[in-house]
Amino acid sequence: VRVGVTATAEDAVTARQRLAENVSRMRSALTDAGVADDQITTSYYDIGRDYRPPRREGGEPEVTYRATHEFEITLPDVERAGPVIDTAVQNGATDINDVEFTLSAERRQELERDARQSAMTDARRKAETVGAAENLTITGVDVIRVDTGSPRPSDAEYAATQTPAADSGDTDVEAGSVTVVASVQVVYNATAT
Repeated sequence: VRVGVTATAEDAVTARQRLAENVSRMRSALTDAGVADDQITTSYYDIGRDYRPPRREGGEPEVTYRATHEFEITLPDVERAGPVIDTAVQNGATDINDVEFTLSAERRQELERDARQSAMTDARRKAETVGAAENLTITGVDVIRVDTGSPRPSDAEYAATQTPAADSGDTDVEAGSVTVVASVQVVYNATAT
């Protein structure tokens, strides 16, 4: 879950102080909600000027300072995403920038291993079928190239949205599935039968 906290003021120091107060309140509430410090990382921090056109012709543009601090919150339990969003927003977060579903490193490695084994089995079956059509017998493998795939959202996950639950007004985040794809290129040795 990517959340942002933004504060504005007429000077940079005040904008930074307001931001720090809001961030502190949000972080404290997330800690109270059971989110560990190592699950929260800064993904963006900025203090900059916003210029607004002058109110009257020939006047000076108005300058406001905007301070922004964005965080990435990693949760092992998808069911906690909605409550964490609610806690963040109720305690200083001004933006929810993204909700992304992925796999733990261990699960990803396990699924990639399974996908590569399936890809190799499929490659061998195809090579044997094509070879048989030409009266060739597969005798070995010359080269294997493995594409390092990564988890990608399925269509269902890509469409996942955060929607308020009808009965409670709380944020309800619906997760879709994550697909792991492995691709192999195999050059086989073959002899005529």
